[in-house]
Amino acid sequence: MIKLNKKSSIFNKYKLAVLIILYTLEKYEYSNLIQKKYFQESQDFISNNKKDIFNKSLIKNDITDKKSLIIKLNSIKNHSKYNKIIFSDYYISKVCYDKSAYSLFQYYLKNSIDIPYYIINSQSDFYKSLLKINKTKNLILYNNTDSAEFYQTLFNYLKDTKIIVNAYSIPLLQYVAANVSYIKYLKINHGIKYFKIPYAKSEFIKELREKGNVICSSPYEYEIYTKIIKYKPEQIHNASLARYERFNNIKKNSYEKKCILISFTYRIYNKYIFEKSEYKSNLNKFLNNKELITFLIDKKIELIYIPHHKEIELEKKYYQDIYKYCKILNQSDLEHYIEQCSLLVTDFSSLSFDFMFQNKPVLYYSIDKNDTNTVIEKNFMRSPNDIIYFGNYFSSQNLLIDKIKYYINNSFNIGDELRSKYESVFLCKKNIHKKLSEIIDRLIEKR
Repeated sequence: MIKLNKKSSIFNKYKLAVLIILYTLEKYEYSNLIQKKYFQESQDFISNNKKDIFNKSLIKNDITDKKSLIIKLNSIKNHSKYNKIIFSDYYISKVCYDKSAYSLFQYYLKNSIDIPYYIINSQSDFYKSLLKINKTKNLILYNNTDSAEFYQTLFNYLKDTKIIVNAYSIPLLQYVAANVSYIKYLKINHGIKYFKIPYAKSEFIKELREKGNVICSSPYEYEIYTKIIKYKPEQIHNASLARYERFNNIKKNSYEKKCILISFTYRIYNKYIFEKSEYKSNLNKFLNNKELITFLIDKKIELIYIPHHKEIELEKKYYQDIYKYCKILNQSDLEHYIEQCSLLVTDFSSLSFDFMFQNKPVLYYSIDKNDTNTVIEKNFMRSPNDIIYFGNYFSSQNLLIDKIKYYINNSFNIGDELRSKYESVFLCKKNIHKKLSEIIDRLIEKR
């Protein structure tokens, strides 16, 4: 075996060539060419000189789009004996709105002999936060997903990938799984399907409709998958949302200051309609309600409002100026406050199930039931009867405020009857990551 070190003339003379080969083969973790203590140096060199490596290498990059990517992947005859798994979450622009896949990716890094990778936006705040704490192992970085360089990079990982595990329906990864025979696809979801049935119907692209696999977290979700969408039984795998695992590790009463969260799902408005909407009018009245604010101040309870990111796009300045007592935050803060807040007020957001999982009260407020301008009611929302089953459904703001005060005065205790209903929602609440990893193992074995 040739041992190369920093002073080796061979290493210095052929450093670029060696690194090109390593980069192309993506064999860092198995290579004996470079001693471990120079492994990070090699990675840094490649990262800083990636474009030069591509330009100077004699290896022709014949992968320029998704079609050529598929052709190249299907031409591979011999695959690695190692199981590679690619995880991906939901990114809009530079913000990661859900880290379900990341939580499962971390579980695999710590507990599995399989090799996990996580696709992440290199411009995102999430990646920057990982960079600060030096937690960048096995990350696949991207900025522009529609570039020859990205397709080539993706190929280097996908050629030995056994399964793609996706928390959100990313078309490119679905397209790959649909057209490459040796790659399985598992959708682990970023919310329980109950209120927004049309979203469940568009779970997979057409080409993946018969091949894709989906995690089912609730008997209500199972009914949608089997009776409405008509998935085959072998496509449905019972477990729970990967991100729910963190709730099992939260210590009760770990926060000194209690708070309640207000968060509604998005409406399809343009700015003009939004200004005149019943939704905006009732939101103003609610978040500026003197009776509620006085009560919360007296009880030392914070009011947190996290608008949907599409609402913030409509009226950024509005949210900064109009509410005096309420703290207005971004959706990037949502993960923290789902854990911290003791009560949720929403309309029909799947966020309600995060609170149910923790046995925290959820109050459903029909904030714009008479608004003819919004298409949410008609296209997405279940009937009020489907929500009333879970209790605490309000169309009156006064009754809603009375109920908030009730729960605060009773230490946010939901009672046995409501707790029983909440518990019936979930198919799995313990050892979620282990359960999901067992499902992934079975799917890989079926290849």
